[in-house]
Order: sequence, then C-alpha cells, then structure tokens
Amino acid sequence: MGTWRSKQAYREYLQSSHWKEVQRRMYSQYRYCQVCKVAGQLDIHHITYARIGHELDTDLIVLLLVQQKYMQNKQKTRQIISLNKSLISIILNK
Repeated sequence: MGTWRSKQAYREYLQSSHWKEVQRRMYSQYRYCQVCKVAGQLDIHHITYARIGHELDTDLIVLLLVQQKYMQNKQKTRQIISLNKSLISIILNK
C-alpha cells in the first residue's frame, strides 16, 4: 500500500478507520510535539510514505500544527525530515 496513485486516494486513506487507529495510538504515546516538546494543537505527519497503510511508529512524527504548516514548504521539507528522523532515533532510543 506504499504507493499512492492519486492525492484523492491518499485523502481517502486519511479518513479510514485504520488511520484513525494509527492516530489514536500516536496521540496516546505523544501528547506533545516530538520536535519542540510543546503541548498544543497536534497533527501527525508521515516522515516516509513507503509503508502507508502499514506504518511503523518511526514512519510518523507528531508535530504542532504550526510546524506541520511550515513543513509544507517544499524547499525546507527534506532538511526538516532529516532532522526529524534524527530526533525520532534519539527519542526511541531513550
């Protein structure tokens, strides 16, 4: 399920019961932004789309919505995702 043929299919996935369960699991683990450690209006972001539908927790990151909006800037996304992968590695190894 890692390859999506259309934005519509991805949007539909984000409305699925499976994604709702993934969200519930991630929000119960992380009640704050994994980058800045601030609690607030949170959103879950895919770091990789390789396993969509079968995501590992390390494929995802919980971010403040402000950071999620910032990450949508395509020029900055690669740099931030690289940083986030490093941060997740540090978080999960604690």
